[in-house]
Amino acid sequence: MQDYISIQYLRAVAALMVVAYHILTANLVKYDGETGWLAGGVDIFFVISGFIMVQSTRDRDYSPAQFYARRIIRIVPIYWIATLAVIQNMQWEWVHAVKSFFFIPYLNPETQNFMPILQPGWTLNFEMFFYLIFGFSLLLREKFRFFAVAVCLIVLVSVGLVFKPAGAPGFYTNPIMLEFLLGMFIARFGIRLPFLCAPIAILAIPFLWEAVDHRELSLGLPAAIIVASSLTVDTKIPKLPFLLRLGDASYAIYLFHLSALGLVAALLGPYAIPPFVMILAGLMMASLAGLSIHHFIEIPMNGFLKGLYVRKMERRPIKQSVTNI
Repeated sequence: MQDYISIQYLRAVAALMVVAYHILTANLVKYDGETGWLAGGVDIFFVISGFIMVQSTRDRDYSPAQFYARRIIRIVPIYWIATLAVIQNMQWEWVHAVKSFFFIPYLNPETQNFMPILQPGWTLNFEMFFYLIFGFSLLLREKFRFFAVAVCLIVLVSVGLVFKPAGAPGFYTNPIMLEFLLGMFIARFGIRLPFLCAPIAILAIPFLWEAVDHRELSLGLPAAIIVASSLTVDTKIPKLPFLLRLGDASYAIYLFHLSALGLVAALLGPYAIPPFVMILAGLMMASLAGLSIHHFIEIPMNGFLKGLYVRKMERRPIKQSVTNI
């Protein structure tokens, strides 16, 4: 599969959107305006995930076991490390730790939301469930995979809308699951929109967030438009090494940014720092932390685990690309 420069850039942007959201909502900066739309970085990630899963398995005979092994190696170890980094400073019970480590949604007594101990990990509960469904589709012929996953996701969301189940069933039937399907749709049918649609969607997000009560419409649909529009100019945009590295490190930035922001608060909080400087410091610290962890921990660890397990399972080695990030 080819490397998509636009996808890398969007990953960097999505991660920094989430960082900015938490800077403005965690009392690092006193800001009374609406910031919820910045959480749309998560929705961009979900659309990208659906897109990449289709693209990375196109014309390849992956078994579900091979697919799951690659996803687990990519997602789980660094997530466990991030969870261990924060668990010592929190009150938790062993059942919460087990559910957090194994991507089982539960009602966090501290936040009163379905969040694991590492709060950004709520999105990974959705990701891993999507991977579980998508992996089973690899048992089918390629032309049937998209439709099988689409039916499954639509049925799940429909059940949620009709029966409104509580607990984990309610979590897994959230309409936000349809954002993965939007990304799959873009990949399966080669959807490309005029690039002008991207800035229009970006400008519309804050207004849609205020006006539309359904996240999959106010944030998910614009995210899909942004992805489909960016792919149109993918071969024309320049390769900017720093942005590409930020895209590579976006997962580490996402996992560790709250710890980085805590450090910024400890260092700069006691002083009368202008809001703009505090925002810039938060973005820089989160980026630096993510880049460092990605380079010194994530890359060596993933390489070791792939060499130990995945490459022994697969007869055909697969070239390192954007699919592995």
